[in-house]
Amino acid sequence: MTELFGPVIVGYSLALCVIAAFIINTFLAYNRLKHIKGPWLASLSRLWLVKSTIRRSIYSDLADICKKYGTAPPLITELVSGTDMYAPGPLARIAPNDLVTNDPEIIRRMGAARSPYSKSRWYAAPANSHQIDHIFSETNERRHTERRAMMVAGVR
Repeated sequence: MTELFGPVIVGYSLALCVIAAFIINTFLAYNRLKHIKGPWLASLSRLWLVKSTIRRSIYSDLADICKKYGTAPPLITELVSGTDMYAPGPLARIAPNDLVTNDPEIIRRMGAARSPYSKSRWYAAPANSHQIDHIFSETNERRHTERRAMMVAGVR
């Protein structure tokens, strides 16, 4: 009888560790961008994004999210004439680690050369082959810069 309790306790302990890791991971993902508003479900998981995609209304849902929750967070502050001013434009949370904006100034700042922002996995989707990236789908900054340098001669 006692031989049975050993594996059961190990199984329960393992299940408890997995549940605790899931809860901690969810809390950390929520906490990282909690200052940016968005749908409640979007702050905990990607289910809101999946639901919107399945309903085929993601384009209108993202526009509505930008109107409803769009804020300029304190993380994107600039010193203008001695006072703290928020950067212009709406920024809203659509998943634990994903934000959306429709402000051209923020998009320009994020896509600028030597920007501190990096490309996400989303950019791998339009690649022709998932083994070979082109200049748009390349997420490695060093390789992207090398490819841009090779192409500049053809543009000039």
